[in-house]
Amino acid sequence: AAGRLFPVRCSRKVRALFGTASADYWKRFFLTEISTLLGERYSKNDPRKDSAFTIFYMGINLGAFFSPLIAGLIYGE
Repeated sequence: AAGRLFPVRCSRKVRALFGTASADYWKRFFLTEISTLLGERYSKNDPRKDSAFTIFYMGINLGAFFSPLIAGLIYGE
């Protein structure tokens, strides 16, 4: 998506900085909010709450693992 926002004449450094900044923005503002919403969805003593957080963080970790691989395939490097 960042490749479509920046013209080809932008340097790799600018695109890398934009990618890092957008990942930091995602982590700081949205990830904590989603965790809060997930925690509020279940009651305090609900046994499913722990499983829900496990599934949520597994999804985050799988996305962090596969995203560089997919980006490498897309950019062909």
